[in-house]
Amino acid sequence: RNVTWNVDRCNIEIPVPDLRLGWTQIFAALGTTAAVLVLVLLAFGCIGRSPKYSRALAPHAAGRPPGLWAWFRPAFVQDPARPLSIDGQVLVQFCTLGRDFCCLGSLVACVLVPLYSFLDNDVPQEGFLRYTAANLDVGVGWASQRLWIVVLAMYALVGALCWLVQRG
Repeated sequence: RNVTWNVDRCNIEIPVPDLRLGWTQIFAALGTTAAVLVLVLLAFGCIGRSPKYSRALAPHAAGRPPGLWAWFRPAFVQDPARPLSIDGQVLVQFCTLGRDFCCLGSLVACVLVPLYSFLDNDVPQEGFLRYTAANLDVGVGWASQRLWIVVLAMYALVGALCWLVQRG
């Protein structure tokens, strides 16, 4: 498919790439992500086992309860008022922020994915693209309003993230 522009009586044809996302591209992206994950885990595994870095990066605990599930009880009976180091506080706050943002993002997705998939467009998308914003028809009337619903949802999600970060 090409787009032809007529500029000063000169036709310019520009090829338009096929943007349909198929399962091959999805599995290729998943495979690439998995390969990078394995490489990063191997790199950190090698660094963690190095005697030079092991004492600095992962000091051994003073006492270790015996058994596979022996950690379970001490983990839940620790005094929550015990002061954490600054690294521990930042880690707990970061994990809490990530959990809260993922919950909000999931709620927004529960609204937007049905909006994407149940549209009556002139040219509906096929396959995986049916469940993405690519299925939105940019037009006039209700089609344009559906696009603005997505824009407002993204602004609300960014605002919620800013509020979560500010709340600390």
